[in-house]
Amino acid sequence: MFESWVTAYPWDIFDEGEAGVLDRLQGETGVTGIAVWAACPPVREFRVREIQPRFVSARGGVCFSPTDSYYVSTRCKPIAADTHRGKDALRRIAEACNRWGLALRAIVSASATGQLARRYSEMSAKNAFAAPSEYAVCPAVPDVEAYLVGLVSDLSANYPLAAVVVTDFVIAWLDAYTGERLGPGRWSEAQRRLLSMCFCESCRQKAGAAGIDVESASRAVRSMIQARFDRGPSYDAELERTIFDQNELISYSRWQGGELSALLGRLKEACRCELVWGRAVRHEACKLPANREVINAFAVLTSIDRPEDLPKALLAKALRSEASFSSTFMLGTDSAEIVSIAGEAARLGIAAVSFEHYGALSNGALVTVKQAIRLGRRSNP
Repeated sequence: MFESWVTAYPWDIFDEGEAGVLDRLQGETGVTGIAVWAACPPVREFRVREIQPRFVSARGGVCFSPTDSYYVSTRCKPIAADTHRGKDALRRIAEACNRWGLALRAIVSASATGQLARRYSEMSAKNAFAAPSEYAVCPAVPDVEAYLVGLVSDLSANYPLAAVVVTDFVIAWLDAYTGERLGPGRWSEAQRRLLSMCFCESCRQKAGAAGIDVESASRAVRSMIQARFDRGPSYDAELERTIFDQNELISYSRWQGGELSALLGRLKEACRCELVWGRAVRHEACKLPANREVINAFAVLTSIDRPEDLPKALLAKALRSEASFSSTFMLGTDSAEIVSIAGEAARLGIAAVSFEHYGALSNGALVTVKQAIRLGRRSNP
């Protein structure tokens, strides 16, 4: 069965009223269910409807009431979103979904949940120049691993969820993808990928114990980044080839992929509902774990920004492939093309599509979502 989801921030549902929102989504679009952020990164959102406030700036955090017993083995504790205000947003949404007969997924940002990196700077990702991330903690840090296992356990045990969707599941200095902070000139994807590589203390110690020359890998990154400034834009064309010539760098990257594979397995064991792995084509850091065999056990949800990215969402080894049409995709693509691509997704064998996100989807966009879902179901009933 071809499934369809609309993602949402909790405040978009409450500020408009959950009855009206769920009525609209069920009656006007025919979605399978909604996927709600339960642990979200910082958000700056201009909402398309006449809802106050029109502009939301939130530091992010968890949008549910954590159970303390799931986090006793870690110093990394859940931080409530500033929009949470003591209310169990996820509980209210779950109860409303039950009344409307809609399935519910909870979305978790594994490395970029708001405020964690700033509060626990010792657990943040660090680039090759030892700069700590303002946005991302490192999943290779034991306390972060334990926190994520606790978070998935907590959500799946205490809320009636169809799935937990784990996004931002990367070992990466994600600041590399916030271009305004990177200094002069345009940075290529290869350069961002290099700068995003994490060399925090935990990564260094664990990789070193595995026999990898971490300092050589770090030195290679610093050298290639410096060449960007010394040699200018002409260096970009040869950078990819240069990267693949760095054996220790490749070994280090593969080791980090193995760490993610192992953690993904732990999260699956801890989760009492389905665990869906969310990945983003736009972030080169969000590559498949080195041990691809682990993917057989997971549904993989790939976020795409451009129509040409759709084939990348079909992963032959995945238990199930899903595609998420990002806000960038939804706002920058003609409605007829969106509908056509949803049909193409179904014909390719992609089992579900998600549309991001409710606060950015105008009434006209919801009509497009309805048409896309109808074509997807006709193409893959």
